[in-house]
Amino acid sequence: MFRKVCILTILFLLSALATKAQLSVTITGDSFSGCSPQNLTFGCQVTNAGPNVAYSWSSGNGDVSHLATPTFSYLEGGTYTVSVTVTSSGATASASHEIVIFQSPEARFNETPLTGCTPFDVSLRDLSTQGDAPITSWLWYWGDGTTSTEQNASHTYLNSGLLTVSLRVTDANGCIGEHSRRW
Repeated sequence: MFRKVCILTILFLLSALATKAQLSVTITGDSFSGCSPQNLTFGCQVTNAGPNVAYSWSSGNGDVSHLATPTFSYLEGGTYTVSVTVTSSGATASASHEIVIFQSPEARFNETPLTGCTPFDVSLRDLSTQGDAPITSWLWYWGDGTTSTEQNASHTYLNSGLLTVSLRVTDANGCIGEHSRRW
């Protein structure tokens, strides 16, 4: 009888050890995509961890971190894989997630110095280059409180002064490029 109880006890303990839940990790974040340059903060949901948890993150672009919630910078468009390895009580678990960063457009325009007497007519030509998607909108700020949404825009200045002209382009991904010039 004693032998039977011992064997049942050992089997029960082995069964309990065998069914112990394994350490697991899932990457979390507010976003897994964006426009360049982009800073993304990640976290992770860890289950069945002991009291001490160690993190080892890789951004997919060469940066690493040992924080629980790191922020990584993605300066160029591309597809990256962020990964984390979690260690707790001798157990290890890993997870990864794909990150898509869209290359933003670069806003540019002809920069011939603009000088003259008022009223002064100005015509600027858009020289912007697209990123990963076609440019869908243009917004010119003339520096005197007026704007234009034409790709190549003209404006008449009625008052003199030193002004900043800016162009903001937006592409089909919602990515923005801006350029300014002070004359």
